Amino acid sequence: MKTSVDFFAEKILDGEAWACSWEQDLSHPERLEGLVSNTRTYEKRVFDLASLTKVIVTSSLLVQVCEHEGRGGLVSWSENTLLSDAIVELKGTALEKLTLRECWEHRSGLSAYLEFSSDRSHFVGLADRALVHARVIQQAINDSRRPNYSRTQVATLYSDLGYSLLGVFLERKSAKTLDVLWESWKAQHLSRNTSTVASLSYQAEGSRRSEALQTETRHMAGLVNDDNTFAMGGIASHAGLFGSAFDVAIWIHAIWAWARISPYARDWLETPCPKGQRFVLGWDTPSGEPESQAGGLAAPPRVRGHLGYTGTALWLDPEMLRFGVLLTNRVHPKHTPESQKSVQKLRWWCFEALWRGTLEAGWKTGDKIGAGLIS
Repeated sequence: MKTSVDFFAEKILDGEAWACSWEQDLSHPERLEGLVSNTRTYEKRVFDLASLTKVIVTSSLLVQVCEHEGRGGLVSWSENTLLSDAIVELKGTALEKLTLRECWEHRSGLSAYLEFSSDRSHFVGLADRALVHARVIQQAINDSRRPNYSRTQVATLYSDLGYSLLGVFLERKSAKTLDVLWESWKAQHLSRNTSTVASLSYQAEGSRRSEALQTETRHMAGLVNDDNTFAMGGIASHAGLFGSAFDVAIWIHAIWAWARISPYARDWLETPCPKGQRFVLGWDTPSGEPESQAGGLAAPPRVRGHLGYTGTALWLDPEMLRFGVLLTNRVHPKHTPESQKSVQKLRWWCFEALWRGTLEAGWKTGDKIGAGLIS
């Protein structure tokens, strides 16, 4: 079964852009072939962006809340804002002093993943957001009661549950649902700063199938891959966004434009990652290892980005204004260890080539690209 792969990369200052779109059997990465496309005619195939939702939607909305409240800088605001300020159920529990920044940087100590609903085939989604909030909050409180829970001694523990709490925080603060908040953010930033409005949306109509799920009554197609997001009605702060590589590129242009006029957005893009941490203000950072998914040792020091379970990735350099977006549906027709290993190699090659400036030279030839590197 072939997997769809789209890669879009750009250096804004020099006006250089590369776009590549191909079908690839991830069980045979040595067969990878790609041609540079003109960005104006680049095919806008829609993918399940998975955890890119965390940085595109949730982080964007958190920065906007700080900007509207105007309480000092982004770092101090996130360090001094307690989730229990908006989620009163956390008061009197081990999570009462949990800060927004701890959740944002995966330092909440909460488990990586807890099942929200055990029966996906018959669960049609929660229309009642109050019930979503109640389930998320109770899961977090229960998780904090385990004997080995620690909030103060955790450097990084990647947690979808922590991000679900951030979603509850945002919805409680605004009295609006995440999809409404996100559409408002898009209307304010994307339409103002770009000539094309990105279709980044929680609406899955027209999206590509991410993983085939056969049940007695349904074949999953164009639905979010993440089980918990599916159970939440498709609207969540840790996953659920759909879009194309070009759409994500438009969002990157928009946040760079935002950073030119907003010190809060600028702090979000430029605050260095504290020593010993992996995440900073929602951004993932390179590990510094040769096999880093950010492009190995070629990744510049200030690079930040995010990865997604479905085989998605974005990395950007806020100093050089260079970025790359790689989208795959590597979980189609199902997730396998082989597809995971292959997409890891593909990520490494694409971003290593981006930072070394070899994309244009390598892809304009129309030859096989990266065959020796990802096989």
